[in-house]
Amino acid sequence: MHIIAAICAALVPVVMLLKYLGLDDDTRSAWKLLERIDIVVLIFCVLAVLLLAVSLLAAHRRSFPLAAAALLFAAFGLLLAFPLDLPAQSEGVSVKIGGYLAPLLALIGAAAAVYAAELAPVGTGAPPVGAGRPADSSFTTPLAGAGGGAPAPTGQPQAPAGGAPAPGWYDDPHGQAKLRYFDGQNWTEQTSN
Repeated sequence: MHIIAAICAALVPVVMLLKYLGLDDDTRSAWKLLERIDIVVLIFCVLAVLLLAVSLLAAHRRSFPLAAAALLFAAFGLLLAFPLDLPAQSEGVSVKIGGYLAPLLALIGAAAAVYAAELAPVGTGAPPVGAGRPADSSFTTPLAGAGGGAPAPTGQPQAPAGGAPAPGWYDDPHGQAKLRYFDGQNWTEQTSN
């Protein structure tokens, strides 16, 4: 998808050389018709191609294709405004092939860049917890004294004859781990898989 988005972004300025809008026999390209917008679109497309190329080289970077998509969506909006507005305001002005293809390529490129960002892998491992520290093992492993090697009880805490549920390991009601420790009054942060 990176390649499709980059090809579309590179083709937008080229397609802008085609006939964009016309008044009777006088047809002009976007480069002749759009005074400064053509340069802005060119810059957006070049930046989008560069961002997509960098995203291919930098693994696990979703931000580059998303930024390229934003630039191509902006180019799409800039290129679409004139074929929609001028023919509606002026008699005899018609949209030519470049007026259809340039915004369409920008839109396809933007959609491909968004899809490329969606396909980008998030990362190889779990994100660090805190300031670069891994998770405290006391929160992810059962306590040494809990169960003493015997299988952990499962299910919901049952209230013994005394009225309070017994402390122990039970199925995690939060669904974050397989087991969670119940201290007799509350569910703790201690879990076990």
